[in-house]
Amino acid sequence: IVQFGPVIQEKLDIQEVRNRCPRVRRGYHKSNHRYIIYVGAVKESKAVNILLEAYNSFVKIKYPDVDLLLVGLNKFSDRNLASLLSMDGVFFLGKTSRNCALALMADADLCVNISPIESMSRASMEAIALKRSCLLPPGIPEFIEECPEHVASSIKVEEVGQQICKLLEIKSIPNYPIALHYPKNVIS
Repeated sequence: IVQFGPVIQEKLDIQEVRNRCPRVRRGYHKSNHRYIIYVGAVKESKAVNILLEAYNSFVKIKYPDVDLLLVGLNKFSDRNLASLLSMDGVFFLGKTSRNCALALMADADLCVNISPIESMSRASMEAIALKRSCLLPPGIPEFIEECPEHVASSIKVEEVGQQICKLLEIKSIPNYPIALHYPKNVIS
């Protein structure tokens, strides 16, 4: 049994979760396929539009075999941005259970959260705890200090696209001391 992130009640066996929650769920059924994943509210303020444009303009060109999965509620307000969800290689899975989100994250080639309005999001912390390569939000001092190569340098389409491509190529895992955030360490 593994603890995912600093939330004590989030203890589960990842293999059991994978068995209960296959990717055949809601439109994504490509087993043994490479993918990038974003978990969270799908909206402009979290720069999901930037992620979609970076994927389409850079990632899909360099890595045509890599899909982009979006897990969360669709809160796009602009219809033009909503059309980005139907691009080739993009799979919007909608809201899933925590277990399914974790299972999808555990198998992802890269977990991405470039939200300029969040700090240390739960999804980012879980990706680190799952030992997945990830692109983390910009401007978080702890991430910048401990794993700068995994922090988004900006939320400009070209830079995000280039950073995603680089992380897919080097396949590195952020070296972040996640244990600092476990309740027993925070409280003491």
